[in-house]
Amino acid sequence: MYAIDRGNVPEYQDGIDALVYLVTDIERLIAMGLTVLTTDRNAVLDYASFATGSDGLDPGVDWQLMRRRMWNSTPEEPDRMERRMAECLVYELVPWEAFTSIYVRNEARRQQASSLLASAKAPPIHVSRSMYF
Repeated sequence: MYAIDRGNVPEYQDGIDALVYLVTDIERLIAMGLTVLTTDRNAVLDYASFATGSDGLDPGVDWQLMRRRMWNSTPEEPDRMERRMAECLVYELVPWEAFTSIYVRNEARRQQASSLLASAKAPPIHVSRSMYF
């Protein structure tokens, strides 16, 4: 999203206002019987730790770090950025029923999403600028 916000994704030019967060949690995904894989950092790295199933509930994610706003690595934490890229991956698809809420950046997008999802039994749609840059 940072790259999109800075205009560094040439094939996407709609900005971050168009982005929508579909929210769920690992416990719900596992309870639904989905195949879940979690990592403690960017999954592309050879030294990333992986966990599956109920082990995925504690893949070594640094939750205190995740609550911070700063992404950049520092001399004290040279791997900060890669740890902030911890992932939760689901095999094939996440069913609509797995989502517990939707977040958008502004009221206009909330109204648009509400209209588009009126017949889809959509979860609550919230406006939150703090989830965006």
